[in-house]
Amino acid sequence: MINQMRYHDIPGYGVSFPAITSLIQLYAEYKLIDTYIPKSNSRATIGTKTSQLLDRILKGGHIDDKEWGTLNLKTRRAVLAALKWQKATGFKPKESESLVYSLRFGIAGHPDTIGIIRPWWICVIDWKIGDINNIRVSLQIPTYGFCYLEMYPRRRIDGFRAVHLDTEKATYQERIIPYEEGEHWFNEFIRMKLQVGIL
Repeated sequence: MINQMRYHDIPGYGVSFPAITSLIQLYAEYKLIDTYIPKSNSRATIGTKTSQLLDRILKGGHIDDKEWGTLNLKTRRAVLAALKWQKATGFKPKESESLVYSLRFGIAGHPDTIGIIRPWWICVIDWKIGDINNIRVSLQIPTYGFCYLEMYPRRRIDGFRAVHLDTEKATYQERIIPYEEGEHWFNEFIRMKLQVGIL
């Protein structure tokens, strides 16, 4: 597994830290959490493309008709589902696909977006086209958030959300992780990191 571990370069520090998602996969291989089920190639492609398009939209870009027509139907439905969620929640992005990291714990990752949901809740959001009710999601999204808070200690996070984008119905389902629960999962993430011997 160590050969498959992805790392992120930390700007200005001359170091690379293991990716949060790679560590979660490692925890599964050590049987600390339920079995990690890798994405199929087609699902991974749809998920990656959807995240790229939503990143562009959240940063003020758009998708023209010609490009939209070339997209896989499932990707279109996922994008439409995310836009429905954004409209329903009044979500306004502050960050999108930005690198977050912890110098204290030596980890890094890219949350899909961080922003404000009505009335004024600041949340870390990750788009998912697969299951959102599992321990991997519980570990991943709060860990992004606590890395962000270490980087920006004067800012705040009110909670964490996984948004499932249905690629068949173009609908969404939300999983809300309150701050206190997220703190528990972040502590579990760090405990497992120590348990597998990555200091």
